[in-house]
This record gives sequence, C-alpha cells and structure tokens, in this order.
Amino acid sequence: MDIEELFAVAGRFVPEELLDAAGWAKVLDRVSDDLPGPALMSNVLGFEFRLWEDDPSADFGPTLVGSTALVDSLVDRGRAAAPGSRAAALGEFLSQLSGDGWPANGALEYDVVGVHSDENPDPGLFMNTGPYPENTGAPHPVEVVDIIADVLGLPRDDDELEAVRRVCQALPAGAFVYHVGTMPSRPQRAVRVAVEGVEADDVARFLGQIGWAGPIGLVEETLTDMLSVAARFALALDVAPHGPLPHIGLEVSTLADGLTCYDGWLASTRRDWQQLTEHLVARDLCLPHKGNALLEFCGLDWVLGPDGVLNVYRALVGPKIVVRDSGVQAKAYAGVLVFPAA
Repeated sequence: MDIEELFAVAGRFVPEELLDAAGWAKVLDRVSDDLPGPALMSNVLGFEFRLWEDDPSADFGPTLVGSTALVDSLVDRGRAAAPGSRAAALGEFLSQLSGDGWPANGALEYDVVGVHSDENPDPGLFMNTGPYPENTGAPHPVEVVDIIADVLGLPRDDDELEAVRRVCQALPAGAFVYHVGTMPSRPQRAVRVAVEGVEADDVARFLGQIGWAGPIGLVEETLTDMLSVAARFALALDVAPHGPLPHIGLEVSTLADGLTCYDGWLASTRRDWQQLTEHLVARDLCLPHKGNALLEFCGLDWVLGPDGVLNVYRALVGPKIVVRDSGVQAKAYAGVLVFPAA
C-alpha cells in the first residue's frame, strides 16, 4: 500500500472539519518524497489541528519507535544515501534507537500549515529523553539536543545548549524533561523542551527562574481554568540561544496516566475528552464544529484494503493551549493508526 492509498484509508475516518481533501493533499505533498507508504503501516500518524481556525488543515508527524518498519526504512535509506547527507545522518542516528544510552523513541515533525507548495523545508526531529532526570541511564537533554542539531545539519550553538541546560537545572523537585526537539523550518531557531511534573503552584516560580518573559499571570489564570477539567499538564517551552521565547504551550490531559504514557492516550475514548473539549468551546478557544469533529474523530473501525482487512484506530493525545502576550489559542494533537486485522 503506497502512501496515497494509506492516506485515503485514514482519511475516510477523519472528519473533514479537521482535515479535508485539500488538507490531506497538502500533507501528502510535504511528505511523499520522504516517507514510504508501506513503512507507515502500523505506525502512529500524528496530526496537530488548529482549533481556532476554520481552515481544515494540519501539521503532520509520524512516530519513530524502536525497530518499526518506518525506522528500518529510514535506516536503510540512510545507508544508501550520500555520506554526510541529512538522510545518512538520520539513518545512522535511528539505527541506534534501541541501543543502550540512547532515547528509545521520538517523532518527525512536518510543518504543513502555512508552508507554500514550492517550499520543502526539512522536518523537525523530536526525541524522548528518558525522562530526565528520573531515568539515570538516559542521556542528558542537552546531549540529545546537540545530537539532534547534528542530525539535522545545523551548526552547533553553545549558547543554545547552555540555555537548555539552565532550564534543566531549574527543574523543581519531581519535575522532568520528557522530550526535546528542533524544528528547522521555523523562522527562529529554538529547541522545544517539554517538561512534566511541575506543580501548578510552582509554575510561576519556575518560569521566573528560567527567565521566561511572557505573561506569567495569564499562564496561571489559563492553567487554573484548564485544571478544572483536566487531570495533568505539561509545559512546552521554545528555548532560543538567549533564553526561552515569550510563548508557552500548556499540554493538558484528562488521562490519569499522563502525557508520557503512550498506551494511555492510544486507549482513550470520546468519553475521556468530552468535558475538556466542551470546555474549550465554551471558552472560545475552539470553534464549535471543530470541537464536535474532535469527539467524532475518536474510534476504531475496519475497512477492506487491497491486501485484506485493516483496522483504523483514532485517538486524541490532548489539547495544547498556547499562551503569549497577544492572547490564548488552542491546538489539539491526535493520532491515527492503520494496521492489519489479526
């Protein structure tokens, strides 16, 4: 099954209010030269939906886990690529995913929304980090950031690494970094540092310690409101060489297992997300028809594919509430998994 056929199968079960035919075509145009369709089978296809915009488009990010078909394919492609190329560097890195002392999984990140058809920026690369510092056998997030920059062909930036180190040093007791990533297609170079385990009462103190210059009061107000319907949260910071940029993502989850539990979100249902989604709509952070579509998105169906019966599973990972001086906006992460029926 090629990638166009795979997207056609998945698209039958994704509400067009979230991703319509034109939106799928944009994703296909961005990734078809990079990602082989057969390797994406049985691999989570990640999407990021903008809930405040009517446009039914999405950014895209397939997961990278162990020795899956996608990882194996990218490793093989890297071995056949020209030495020193990005494909070769990515393949070499992914060949070590399951090795001792390396991150176990991650994701590619393709910006699609707002990217012109004549552009083809390299995807970003995110890797889970252990979590740090709880997993003493995992590499330090700064080491992972340095490796990611090398894989993406970006020059080493010691100021950037030191800025990430300062964020890690300021972590309150019980807090941890669970993934880091770099997105070369963004206009300003920065490292995404995702932190979980900060208590709500410690968020303002933590942001002050790392020199975050955004609206801390608005973050506290928004977080208090979201935690009235959510069980857990994480902080998604973009850290530039001079320090954190003045916007922040509040990734919220209704699942007790939290944001780092892969099986937790993948086994979630419409019921798990209904109250939180309705709350986003009531706060004018999500268009009503997109809220309804998010809930319709969740489910498991089967379809007859060219080589037999396929299961098509869809689940929400959770919303991300972006806070900056200009206000608050909401996105949602979601995943589609197409796999052969037993």
